[in-house]
This record gives sequence, structure tokens and C-alpha cells, in this order.
Amino acid sequence: MLAYRRTLALAATFWFAAASPGAPQVGDILKLPESVWTNINRFVFLVAFDVYEPGVTKVPYERHLSKLDSYAELRAACRQWGQETFPALQKIAADLARDDIGNMLVAMKNASEAIDAIAAGRGDPGQLANHRNVFDTQSRALEARFIALGTISETATRQMDRLRTASRATISEYKRRKLPPTEFVEVGADPDAVLSALNAANDSWAWLLFDVQELRRRIGKAQSDAGTAAIYAKIGLTTWKEIARIAQGFMTNVPHQQRFLSGDNYYDNCGPVVEGRQYALSSLEAGQHVLSLDGMGFDPGPKLRLWTLISGMGGPASGKWRFSKIEKGWWRIINVVYGNAKALDGGPESAGVVPLGAFSGQYWRFLPVGNQGGCRLINSYLGDLSSLTALITGREAQNNRPIFEVKLAATTGGRNQQWKLRQLTAAGF
Repeated sequence: MLAYRRTLALAATFWFAAASPGAPQVGDILKLPESVWTNINRFVFLVAFDVYEPGVTKVPYERHLSKLDSYAELRAACRQWGQETFPALQKIAADLARDDIGNMLVAMKNASEAIDAIAAGRGDPGQLANHRNVFDTQSRALEARFIALGTISETATRQMDRLRTASRATISEYKRRKLPPTEFVEVGADPDAVLSALNAANDSWAWLLFDVQELRRRIGKAQSDAGTAAIYAKIGLTTWKEIARIAQGFMTNVPHQQRFLSGDNYYDNCGPVVEGRQYALSSLEAGQHVLSLDGMGFDPGPKLRLWTLISGMGGPASGKWRFSKIEKGWWRIINVVYGNAKALDGGPESAGVVPLGAFSGQYWRFLPVGNQGGCRLINSYLGDLSSLTALITGREAQNNRPIFEVKLAATTGGRNQQWKLRQLTAAGF
């Protein structure tokens, strides 16, 4: 339950640290560690986007949550994040990455100083209209920019509040019903801090807008430049290039984050796995054994077993597997003996190669485990509470070597549930 509670709590710190008004806090919007965005997008994907076409199947993560009265609202809030909120954050980053706000502020400052100089008799009165036009054009453009960015920020605040409220309701109901935990993803979280940071962001945009408007008021009344200089200092003329650099870095990372939001990140686990190539799967527990089929690979049956690799004898034909992407991080696993006519399938009683079909038992996904280098192999039918497992069912009479049967069993994280992939060459095993 602890892992699931961490998951539903959502993001540890979401936008930017609680800030006092001013430009430097604007840059903090996009300064958060990559892991913050990764955790949010992974969670949102698993709650709201890891589903298939109607009539085919639903994944277990949704099946667990769909028992809850609060799930519909949580799913809607998560879908809003994926379809609206995260794209809106990209709009903020893209706007700041343009690296022109600082130049606009400098142009305003130069123009206002020239206006003051002319008023004091130190400049060319013939240029007054030109300086006023520059100041007015740049300041109005900045007002529009800050209003637009503030609107996006306010919308994100409302959407985050919705996500927080929905997650809290789900946490409470999940605990009350004592449903089993899931370890698809763990996310450290503090929704209250998230909203506090978003509210601070809104204040920052509001203060920036106020400062620009105050500059326009002062210039319009030909007031002393002492007050305007203080406002320019507070806005931070020298900070905007750094803000643009941070925003550009965020935009560079967006394609990577989209992989978590789409589920494509799961294809990176235990890889790289190349579609069409042949692989052997070995259990960390069983040593020099490869996943194969009954009949020692020479007259293969439908069920799975582990075949002992003996020096000089190579390995069985049915110990060779191919992988093809379905979508959203799910693989179809094909045995080379049967080709595309059949696929690896797993249910609560057994696992084996059966005729190809749009069945959730034929949707497989790798999940990393610990630091031993192995991955768990789960399918959509049973979910991450069950993993492909190598079990000793007897001993060979001739040499007392263990006989392994392979099936889906309750997830324990043991070495007999951890698998390694090895790409095969033309020479075979």
C-alpha cells in the first residue's frame, strides 16, 4: 500500500519553488529536476492513457482503480494533464525560450532614459516622439506577453488543484477498501506544495505586469527616472538570458518526457531490443538456462520450460524469441518455431505459445527490478502483481539437474522472476 500511496500522491515539487515576486522566480518554473516531470507523466499515463481500443482489453492498473467511485474524476484530471496542462507548460517554455524579453526591457530602459534626458534639456527634442514610440511599443507587447503567460499559469493552478483533490479522494477510498497495492510506479509527492508554488507563480506574473504598467504610468507623466531605475532593477534586466537558457533546456527534454506520457519509455527497459532480431531469455536464478518450450525444443509443446545450455550442443530452436511493438510500451513475443502464427500468452494457470489474437495475455511489458540487471516480465491480463517465474518442479534422473517450469506467479521480486535478454548471432547460442 505504501508504494501505491506514494504513487497517488503525485509530484513532489511540480513547478517552481515558492517565490517572491520578480523575474528570477519566473525562471524557476522550468528548473525542476527531470525526475519530477518523469514521475508525473508516468503516473498520468498509467492512470489515464494505458488502455486499448474498445472491445479489446483494459490494463490491470485501470482495472484496480475502476472499482473506486472516485476513479472517473481522477482519470479525467489525469487526461486533462496530458492533453492540456503539460502542453500549456510547453507553451510557457517556448515563449521564454525566445530570449527576447530582456532585449525588450533594455529597449524600454534606453528609451525612458532618453525621454528623461530630453526633459532635462540634455537630449534632442526632435527624437522625443521616436523614443516614446519605442517605449510604448515594447511595453504594450510585454504587457500582452505577461497577461498571456499569467493566464496559462492560472489555468494550470486550477487543473493541478483538480488533480490534487481527485488523488486525495482516490487515496482515501483505496485505503478504505483495502485493495492490493501495485508497484507500476512510485512517485514522491506533496500536492499542497505544488499548489503553493503555482500560486507563487501567479503572483510573479502579476507583479511583472504591474511593474511594466507602472513604468508606462511614470513615463507618461514624465516623472523622475529614480523610481523607474528601481523598477527595472526589480524586474531583473540581466536575468532573462539565463531564463531563456533554462526554458530551451526544458524544450529539449520534452520529446523524452513525451515517451513517459505515451508509455514508449517501457521499450527502453532491458534493452535495447530491436524488432525482428532473435533473443534468448535467461533467468538470473537458473544460470545457464534459456526460456524454451516443452519437448526440449525439438518437438515443442505449448508450455514453457527452461532448457539447460550444454557446451558444444547449442540450444533448442524454441529457445529463440522475437519481439514486436504493439503500442504504449507493450510487446508481442513470438517464438521462432511457430513464427507470427502464434504468440506468447499467459494466464493464472499457465503460460505458453498459443494462436495469435487480440488478447491481453499476449501484451507483455518489461519492468526493471533492483540493481541486479534483470527485468520482470508481466502481461496485461494479470498485471504487475504477477510476473513470469521460473519454478523448480523436479530433477533430471541422469544428472540431478533441476527441471524448471515457467509460469506467471505472484510477484515477489525474487531472482527467479528476473530475466536477461541476450541477442543471438547467426551462430546461435
